[in-house]
Amino acid sequence: MEASRFPAAQRARTAAGTVLVLAGPLRTAVRRLFEVTNTGPAFRWADTVQQAMTL
Repeated sequence: MEASRFPAAQRARTAAGTVLVLAGPLRTAVRRLFEVTNTGPAFRWADTVQQAMTL
């Protein structure tokens, strides 16, 4: 997705009442990427898929 479209996509997802969860043992560099791009707050985070299914 083009970065400029991310805020609109996030609003649409929120309005639809859906949750986007990133699951798995994510490497530090991956988490850092979300911090640097300030997109981390758009997601919920889970250590496993099973945990993600309960969020």
